[in-house]
Amino acid sequence: STPSSVEDWNVQVRGFGARPDLSFIALDDRDRVVGHALNHRYEADDELLGRSEAWIDSLGTLSSWRGRGVASALIIRSLHAFRDAGLTHAALAVDSENPTGASQIYRSLGFGPSTRSLVHDLPV
Repeated sequence: STPSSVEDWNVQVRGFGARPDLSFIALDDRDRVVGHALNHRYEADDELLGRSEAWIDSLGTLSSWRGRGVASALIIRSLHAFRDAGLTHAALAVDSENPTGASQIYRSLGFGPSTRSLVHDLPV
């Protein structure tokens, strides 16, 4: 992914919908962060969706730690926390062309596509 500014990171961690209590980090044996799952919840959407849902909004693993199960462990931990909080569904968004293999990890954990979007942009 791309680096985040301090401001963007603060919005991600503390902004609208942020749920630090449902978010997790993975540490190495020296207590250094090697991965994160920043999760969000938008209760106002429940009535419209007909379910109670949490979002795995930002999932990241240091490139040197990829392929070791860090992302899968963070997702599984998040899913358990969602269930324990009484939520019925989990959602995430992914670029289908993501070169890290993220789509394959999500499918292996039971996620499947529900909606698709295509973004076009034009510099002006």
